[in-house]
Formats: sequence, structure tokens, C-alpha cells
Amino acid sequence: DEGLPSLREAVAEKLRSENGIHAAEGEVMITPGANYAFFIALSATVRRGGRVALLAPYYFNHLMAVQILGGVPHIVPWGGGRLNLEGVEEALDKGAEAVVLVNPSNPTGLTFTRQEVKALLELTEQRGAYLLSDETYEHFTFSGRKHTSPAALSGGNGVVSIFSMSKSFGMGGWRVGYLHYPQGIEGDLLKAQDTVGICSPNPSQRLAEILLREHSPHYPRSMVPKLERSLEGFTRALDRVGVRWVGGEGAFYLLVKCPPGVTGWEAAKELARRWGVLTVPGEPFGAGGYLRVSFGNLPPERSAAAADRLGEALEELYGSFEGKGLKYTEG
Repeated sequence: DEGLPSLREAVAEKLRSENGIHAAEGEVMITPGANYAFFIALSATVRRGGRVALLAPYYFNHLMAVQILGGVPHIVPWGGGRLNLEGVEEALDKGAEAVVLVNPSNPTGLTFTRQEVKALLELTEQRGAYLLSDETYEHFTFSGRKHTSPAALSGGNGVVSIFSMSKSFGMGGWRVGYLHYPQGIEGDLLKAQDTVGICSPNPSQRLAEILLREHSPHYPRSMVPKLERSLEGFTRALDRVGVRWVGGEGAFYLLVKCPPGVTGWEAAKELARRWGVLTVPGEPFGAGGYLRVSFGNLPPERSAAAADRLGEALEELYGSFEGKGLKYTEG
């Protein structure tokens, strides 16, 4: 089903007050997590064999969902850290039926500006394509940056907005996400939900309603200063050893450059084997030669020690691969 009516109304109120989306209860669906929400949104908006634009670095589960549903991934090359609008336009010229935006970004930790989001939205609206907007990390933006929901700029036409309770309220494992959708796809969304997941567990939905009504947005926003302190520790450690990194604007992530000629797989294996430092290779995200570093699960006091350990490990790693100085600054 579409979820408990009282939770759907709480979600609609949150979307109106926090995101600026003119949402009604009848335009909201509760799902067993945000990954699931993306899966059924994709199934309802893109035909089998349809082209889907994924902006590299992308979230790898999105790529797998496109492949599972028989879509054709169109990878938009990385635009040096910001949105590659020319690449999106090329994908639309080649017939992309949907464009996927993750903002703030997993894996880069970038937060795209209102101007960037508006420009992307204008492209999809002009071509009649859907914009699938994954806003899982909406509450976690740093240094005064603001999150922008595309549906707030468009009135919701052609935009499917996806949200997660797991990240905002630490509800990992409870399986609650939700989406806001435009007219015309409700039936297909409901068919997909009823066929695969049926619904989010009722106890999880009850808890989600309490959290939204009594603790949003102040609880997730209260975590931002702690995350910023952790982020500062990691960027300081990386800068100290001269390692290039990208991100630091939102979510819980940084992308860290590997030594020249070294893959993320190789670097991640060495960091784990020799130093007990766990990172994720950039290759599954379409960011070869990078590592994804996550700092979301550590309090600031532990992050400082973890950051120093990562910096020392990368310093040795660069030295072991290059055999000379570290100051690598090329893209």
C-alpha cells in the first residue's frame, strides 16, 4: 500500500514546511527505504530499454537498479566537481528518459547550489524527461550551504523526490523511506510496491511519524556541528600530507585521490591490509583512482584519531607507490 495515512500527512507537512514542495497526502508514498523508493520510481518512469542519465560519480545502487530493470545507463562524465550540464544535455539529446540527481552527493560530499539545480531542472523540463532526485542527505549540508529540492522549483511536474528516514534520524534497519511524485505515475508506483515490498513495516511507520512530527528538522540539524568537526579533522589530516580530496560540502563523505596510476581497488586493499583503515574504492561509483572516505559513524573525538591514522596511512601509501614526494595536485 501507499503507507499509513497519518504518516503520509506528516510527510506532506514536512515537505511543505522544510522543502518548499507543495505536497498533498495523495502525492506521497511510504516505502521500505530510500533505495526501494528509487527502484519503484525508476520502474514507473522509464520503459524497458529506456536511457537513464547517471551523473558520475554516481551512487552504485542506482546503476544496478537501471541494469536490473532493463534500462540503458548513460554515464555523464564527471565535470570536475560540479554538475556537468553539457553532459546532461548530450544525454537528453540521445533520448534519456530520466536524469538522476543525488544532492548532497554520495559519494563526493558535494552540495549543488540552487542555481545548478535550477539549470538541471530546466534541461529536463525542456526535453520532457523525468528528474529523479535522491535527497537522502538533505539535512546534512556544511558551512552555511542550503539544500534545494527541485520539486520546489517546478511545482513537482516531472520530478520524483526521494527521501530517507535512515540517514536523517538514524533509523537504519527500520526500512522507512518516502517519495513525492507527479501526477500520472501513482498506479505504476503502487503496482511495483505491492509486487515487491508491499509496505514499510507498520511499527517503523509509527516511529517515523513521531520523529517527523516531534523532532524534525531540529534533531538531524543538531548533528551538523558534530559532522563539521569530524570533517575538519579529516580535511586537515589530508591537507597536511598533500593528498588531493573532493567534497566537504554535505553528506558524510569525501573522495580522496589515489597515487598516480593506482586504482581505488588497489589503494583500498593496501589501506585495509597494512593499516587497518577501511575505505571504499571509487570505481563502483564511476570515480576510478579515488577512495570514498566516510566519517558519519564516528563522534568528533574519535574522528580526530581516525583522521590522523588515515593521513599517516596515505602518506606512506603515496610514498610506497611513488617512491618520492607527495605533492600530487593534478586532476
